[in-house]
Amino acid sequence: MKQFFMKYIAFFIFLISAGSSLADSNYQDLPVNIDSDMQVILSAYEEQARNTLDVFNKEFNENGQNIFYVTTRIYQDENFEQIFVKLNSIDEGTYEGVIASSPLGKVDFKSGDKIRVKSADVLDWLIVLPDGEERGNLQGKALDLIQVGKAAVITRMTPKDGKYKSFTVVSVLNPQTKQEVIEILPQDVKTKIENYLATKNANLVPEDDKEQYTYIFVRFPGWQIEDN
Repeated sequence: MKQFFMKYIAFFIFLISAGSSLADSNYQDLPVNIDSDMQVILSAYEEQARNTLDVFNKEFNENGQNIFYVTTRIYQDENFEQIFVKLNSIDEGTYEGVIASSPLGKVDFKSGDKIRVKSADVLDWLIVLPDGEERGNLQGKALDLIQVGKAAVITRMTPKDGKYKSFTVVSVLNPQTKQEVIEILPQDVKTKIENYLATKNANLVPEDDKEQYTYIFVRFPGWQIEDN
């Protein structure tokens, strides 16, 4: 039984310690061809990002040591490119900064160009902490996870009265980049995973009264549990 738990703990430590960070000026999402099905997935995260813009704005005003970006699209004729904008200021719903993306050739612009973005045109947002930790960038995290096709879900198991009574999802990681992506996990999927593990481990007897960690993989998109 001890070896059983050590496997999970070792995997958990590996994923956490190997976490990726965002380079200030070099961030790029993995390239993908966005079809209609994928656009439906991304649209849900676009809505989530817009619904949390107030949180982003508050962070911008209170935490000047962080680096702040919004994502938007710029158009030329019938073409557009989706870009990151590194922010300098937010004024009455308008985001001002410089383009932090390299052109792909569809639209005429240069990295470093000044730009103003209305809140209605924000597709996503990103906060980079001094230690490289990322918050937000939901679409980027989803795109990266689509490349891999699965996510690693870390769950804390809490014992009580000789059984594991509580299973709580504490982390969702991209197995390839080791990046934390729990922000894109829907609440109903989180509950489904916790209930699944509670049922699967109903007869698992703890060795002591200490919390333990387990992990499972779920397919993405779709969030189907891989039952091994």
